[in-house]
Amino acid sequence: MASKYADDTVSARQDITDEGLLCTFSRESSVYDPVTGGNTPVVTTFTGYAVKTRYKKNEIDGTSIKQGDSLLILEATTPAPIIGDKVTVTPNDTALSAIDYRVMDINPIDPDGSPIIHKVQIRV
Repeated sequence: MASKYADDTVSARQDITDEGLLCTFSRESSVYDPVTGGNTPVVTTFTGYAVKTRYKKNEIDGTSIKQGDSLLILEATTPAPIIGDKVTVTPNDTALSAIDYRVMDINPIDPDGSPIIHKVQIRV
């Protein structure tokens, strides 16, 4: 059954893609290799577009949200980011360099179980 918020997801994706920044997420894991008897590292990458914003002063508590943290309003991606992922945010201005962050928290906006967007807390 299709999500009753499917149109909202499409609209959010279009708006974020039009105005947002390219974000490349990297997730490190490992798989057991029976031949070597050890684990082999595996890196999974995926991309999405996001609008990067700052937290308001009253939202910064110094513990879970620290000074310098940023918030990404990210289009719904598959897979969804998880805490600990690395994210490289590429500016639209080619004169600027991409910046690497770490995902600290994620809050999917998914009123019926299908995400419309993800609110992703990032830290340098």
